[in-house]
Amino acid sequence: PPLAPQQQPPRVAAALAMPDGACTNRPLGSRVQLWPQWFRSAEGGSTWDIETLAHSAPNEVVRQIGLDVPRTRPDQLGPADREALRRILLAYSAKDPEVGYCQGLNSVAAVFVILRFDEATALRGLCTLLQSCPGYHAPGLRGYLRDVAVMDALVRQVLPAGIHLRLESLEIPLDVLASEHFLRS
Repeated sequence: PPLAPQQQPPRVAAALAMPDGACTNRPLGSRVQLWPQWFRSAEGGSTWDIETLAHSAPNEVVRQIGLDVPRTRPDQLGPADREALRRILLAYSAKDPEVGYCQGLNSVAAVFVILRFDEATALRGLCTLLQSCPGYHAPGLRGYLRDVAVMDALVRQVLPAGIHLRLESLEIPLDVLASEHFLRS
């Protein structure tokens, strides 16, 4: 059953939110056709020259992306896909220098490549997604840490006390346990 209105999580960046049912009520093929329209509207319909942006990425970013791309979903990305992923990540790093590039972005952007979006659409999708999760991939990870604090409060309030105590006894910080889910899923 749907959550009561007071239980529904607040929408982060409501202006960038997907229309209701855009992810869950449609088959994948329909979503892949609809998402680019959402990306364009969220990004104001802007177009970017991927090559120009990619060539303006800082050398350290180029080096790090060069290390990460070959190990990103090697079973699903062929050489042409990896090259497209590299250009998308380089272009993003130039487009948003505050974030630049950090680990985890390669896994997020790879989804757009695997779904066979062209590079410009994949870049728009990556920008739209990251804007809808402010601070998740920025230096300091403030958005991620905020959401981990919310999750910690929920663990304390909603789950049986024994679960929270067990997590504490493991001495593994919740932000470590949540990182794969929050940053790469």
